[in-house]
Amino acid sequence: MNHRRFRAAVPAFFLAVFLCAVSAAAETIRIANPYVGVDFDTVSGRYMVRTAAGDPALPSDDNQAITGDFLNSSVVVKLDNQYYRFGDTSGQMIKSFARGDTALFVWSLKGMEISQEIRLTNSPFSTVPSFVKIRYWLKNTDKTYHYAGLRVLLDTMLGQNDDGMIMDPASGIVGREKEYSFDSVPDYWTAWDSLSSPTARCLMSFVGNNVVKPDYLTFASRKRLTETKWDFTADPNRDFRSYAMEPPDTCVSMKWESIPFKPGYENGVSFYYGAAKAAANDKMPPLDLLGLAPSETGDPGFWVQAETLNSDPSKSIKNLKLKLELPAGLILTQGSPEQTFPEVKPGEKRVVFWHVTVKEKGNYPIKVTGIGTTSAPLVNQVTLQVNCR
Repeated sequence: MNHRRFRAAVPAFFLAVFLCAVSAAAETIRIANPYVGVDFDTVSGRYMVRTAAGDPALPSDDNQAITGDFLNSSVVVKLDNQYYRFGDTSGQMIKSFARGDTALFVWSLKGMEISQEIRLTNSPFSTVPSFVKIRYWLKNTDKTYHYAGLRVLLDTMLGQNDDGMIMDPASGIVGREKEYSFDSVPDYWTAWDSLSSPTARCLMSFVGNNVVKPDYLTFASRKRLTETKWDFTADPNRDFRSYAMEPPDTCVSMKWESIPFKPGYENGVSFYYGAAKAAANDKMPPLDLLGLAPSETGDPGFWVQAETLNSDPSKSIKNLKLKLELPAGLILTQGSPEQTFPEVKPGEKRVVFWHVTVKEKGNYPIKVTGIGTTSAPLVNQVTLQVNCR
């Protein structure tokens, strides 16, 4: 099996990420900026992420959780076919500190050092630092070979909703357990606490420097995922409930499989997670428009998503129209090319999805336009570039 490469200079290291519920710790440290903050248990390094201002154009997402309850994170290290939870007593935390916009925890385990670095930053989807870049780095400090991988779970708690609405750009809304592997793993995925009246939203991106898609990406209930140490089989007929009488509890698992680490060898991965969209400054036009589509795809079709927000504090937007324009080579196969909303009240948001089929391979611009009126005409447009290979 060919392994993906995290960096061009080193062989690929396959990691799995899962964040799950753990007991609260007595001592914590925090990094924060005006947009997002992260709290850490100083003993284990486990963390939770919350917005501060989040998206400057979306006041409802201020001070909202975008991961599960406090300390709802966990990382499992697979070392020589044994499983260890990052930060527990099977190893030793040899370094932990938070300084400025960065927190670092280094855990020593049986001849390996595993570092967890979390930094507040922007991302390919944001021009303000409303994201965190989460980086894991492994180094063999032993005199013998080791085989190591990581698995990390993320509990997608959004605001007060533990059943977030998840969307991937290839297949749209994910309402049941689903697993992606290797080339089918999307560039990013998004989630909302509600599609009809969203107050919090998040995005995870596998695009950027030293960022590589996991071998496996899985959406399922948190309890079902945490009942397994490593491998998990998604059931496409199950929703995100662990049992029939329990409420849904969505969770995402990312897994990069083990690779060999010779003495002195080191390797790692990183990814972005944060508020789904943020603007360059706090002064947004009343018609705030976001478009999302995969930057590259080899699939026969994909989804385009448009989100619009009325950021005017006092005026409704009348007759809002969201319009999709496709070039030759792409065909709209689901959704009307123009969708109209009679009224969008202050602070309200609308979300639209279109499914597009690739007729011919190529690098295509896709235009999404929003048009409406308050006391004056409003127009906003974004252009998405999609490479269909």
